[in-house]
Amino acid sequence: MSRQTGRWRTTGTQSEESKLSKKNFFIFLLLFLRCLSLSYPLRLPRMSVVVVFHNEPVSTLLRTAASVARRTPGELLREIIMVDDDSDLGECLKIRG
Repeated sequence: MSRQTGRWRTTGTQSEESKLSKKNFFIFLLLFLRCLSLSYPLRLPRMSVVVVFHNEPVSTLLRTAASVARRTPGELLREIIMVDDDSDLGECLKIRG
């Protein structure tokens, strides 16, 4: 098996796993509703979210960054850092919130 074939096999598998996670959205919704019932301190520190990836499809990375940005209050999110762990893509993204 060539490296290119392996790359596409890995990427395809990861894309399928991403599609499967949509089917489990109901579970995540229940967890989210549970979190709403908890009490949190009024003042929380700002945070950075670091996502380390290796040969992930760009669509999955964009969906991850968008999900973090959408679900995190703006006053708490300092930045989203995407770190490429030596992918064949050779990209590293840094998106400031």
